[in-house]
Parts: sequence; C-alpha cells; structure tokens
Amino acid sequence: MNNVTEIKPSIKIDRLVNDSLWNPWLVADITRCTGQSISTPQTVQEEDFHYLEWSNGSRIDVYLEISDNRQHLIVNTDRFRGHNERLALIGIAATYNLTYGECDDG
Repeated sequence: MNNVTEIKPSIKIDRLVNDSLWNPWLVADITRCTGQSISTPQTVQEEDFHYLEWSNGSRIDVYLEISDNRQHLIVNTDRFRGHNERLALIGIAATYNLTYGECDDG
C-alpha cells in the first residue's frame, strides 16, 4: 500500500480540493446528518458548474451546487426533517461557507 494519500487538515475546508473534487469532510458531514446516500456521481456539466446530490431513491433530499464561483447547499423542504437535522444542515452550510437554500418538489 504505497499509494496512500494523507489528507492534511491544512486544506481549507470551504474550497474544492484540486478544483475538481468535493471536500471529503463536507460530503461526510452531509451524509452523516441526512442518513442518505449520494445518488449521483459528481458532475461537471459546464465550466464552473459542479453538482452532487443525496436522495432516498425517489426524491432529492439535499444537493450541493457550485456555480459562478459560489457554493450552495440546497435542502428539499418537502422531505420530513426534524428541527435538529435542519439546524445541523444550516450549521454545516455555515461551517463550510456555503450559501444555504431551501426548495420544494413543486
């Protein structure tokens, strides 16, 4: 196992790693908070647009989006969510310097 890469805490947590990968701490925090699986691979649809989503299989629960050099955490309000989970997601957005937003399925 000579190809192990150590993730050093000196990497700024509010930025992308190598301009193409999501911060693994951010991904882990959202996954742990929602209990959902990542439902799409990281996508790069165009320059400066990256997208990653978590869902329960039938509807999107939470997604991350980077567009126009801004990072967003968007939460689906049509999914039942307890007060503590909602506050945790707001805290995650604040911790990683993300713009927090809410949307619905409609």
